[in-house]
Amino acid sequence: MNNFSNEPQISKIPAKSQNIELTPKEKILIERAMSLSPTGGNSKPFIWEWKNKSLIIYHDESLDKHYLNRNKHTSLLALGCLLTSVEVAASFLNLHSTCKVNETTLTSQIDFEKLLVNSSKVESLKALFPFLELRSTYRGQFQADPRPLLHEKFHIVEKQSSTTSVELKKHDQMLPSFLHYFIKAESYLWYQKMATKDFIREVRFFSKKNNKTVRGISSYELGISLADQTLLFLLKNLPSVLSFIRKIPLLNFSFVKSSKQTFKNANFFLVRSNLETNSSLIDAGKLAMQTWLELESKGYKAQPLSFSSIPVLDACTQSLPKDTLESFKIFYEEQAPKELDKNFLFHKSLTPVWILRFGKPK
Repeated sequence: MNNFSNEPQISKIPAKSQNIELTPKEKILIERAMSLSPTGGNSKPFIWEWKNKSLIIYHDESLDKHYLNRNKHTSLLALGCLLTSVEVAASFLNLHSTCKVNETTLTSQIDFEKLLVNSSKVESLKALFPFLELRSTYRGQFQADPRPLLHEKFHIVEKQSSTTSVELKKHDQMLPSFLHYFIKAESYLWYQKMATKDFIREVRFFSKKNNKTVRGISSYELGISLADQTLLFLLKNLPSVLSFIRKIPLLNFSFVKSSKQTFKNANFFLVRSNLETNSSLIDAGKLAMQTWLELESKGYKAQPLSFSSIPVLDACTQSLPKDTLESFKIFYEEQAPKELDKNFLFHKSLTPVWILRFGKPK
């Protein structure tokens, strides 16, 4: 339920359009929107404060150290998601937000002014506000949905640019080889010991579900059985044993089964970027978040598939970890880009950045 469904307290309007200081209630709403935003590797690497009339967001490097965050890639995507959350909340308050980002430190300054004229973009952002609260990462199975994907008009996801793009594909449009790609990519977590350690460190075993404001991920949200959760818990300090289990077909059966269930009936969307500057990845995060919220507004749920995309980005920028196994190095540098280009046909001049699955939850 939207905690901010009541009419917001409106700031005093200046005579001319200029930066204004938000009321305490408006600040709480903006901060709530930020706390609900998806973060890099479940690590929540951003902190913020209000300084004079501005909102200042800092990137805390002590919180962003995890296996997938090479060259701040996931931090940049997460910052884009965060800035979109602020923009959506500001639009709901009839405010315009202006953001300046230091591309080196990722410190962001956001100023607000009163909206004097509404636009179609503002109205579409306002419509997404309730879904900031409703949005969550869905790791369950999807039901079969025979309807065309775009049977309803999508406003934001139609907007492409020369630097970022998004492409949505129905499950039945994906080539059979994509399932094999998906299973291989998801196994990366268990074969790379440091990846396993970083992932398990972020898991809150047997803790409360759906707590989006707390760092880490509940084991109940992993999409695996209670028995597999228990196995992970018992072996969390023994990544070598987990890797060994994945190499034995009989013991690995439950993991493969889980991957196939995750894939079943799933639609996908891929965000691409030109990678020329850090801002292009921030823009990719913005576009991904806008797409995610709009899908939520249509009754879909989504889940980022980080191991199916982030290492591809790392490979394209020569940022794969030094301990990457040779088989995965070849996979992400050579095979993965080809597989993604076979399934996502548009804007191939841009680099695959982030892929998410989505569908109607069972």
